[in-house]
Amino acid sequence: KPFTQYIIGQQIGQTGYDFYVAAQNLEYVKSLLFVKVGDRTKIKPGVQAAIGESNEVLFSNKEVHEGFYAAYVVKKAAELSGAVVTEAKQDIYQGMDPGMAGRPIVTLKMTPEGSKRWAVVTGANINKRIAVVLDDKVQSAPNIIEKISGGNTQITGMDNMEEAKSLAIALRAGSLPAPVHII
Repeated sequence: KPFTQYIIGQQIGQTGYDFYVAAQNLEYVKSLLFVKVGDRTKIKPGVQAAIGESNEVLFSNKEVHEGFYAAYVVKKAAELSGAVVTEAKQDIYQGMDPGMAGRPIVTLKMTPEGSKRWAVVTGANINKRIAVVLDDKVQSAPNIIEKISGGNTQITGMDNMEEAKSLAIALRAGSLPAPVHII
């Protein structure tokens, strides 16, 4: 079967698509995209040429829809790292969006330098996604709705408080890269 038989595209807005791979096909799709070189996994040259040298392919850390993982093409160079995070904690959403009421979130506070950089990154990428990446897996890929100033951010999309707690712990570790990439 051709590669396109293993992915499902769903249009988002007027500018892009989300791509999904069925859980039972995930390892096969990875074998089409990547090659093992020693103890490292590298993207195949033909795939790299197709997506551009400055990009890479990453998958979600969990099923994003029942039985499906998300596939993302992200910029290789991270916009920020976990080193700019001064506080990360799990919490329950208490904002104005009724669809989010009672859902787990992670709240972040950043260093002054991180806060300035975050404002520039979010301001320059409105209506694009940004990927929170840990261990080469996308933890969250929210759409940037507006410029975020002040260094306070919320990450949504966790299924439960345990998942939010794990992400907060990883982000607090600081020594972990926890990069964010523009998609």
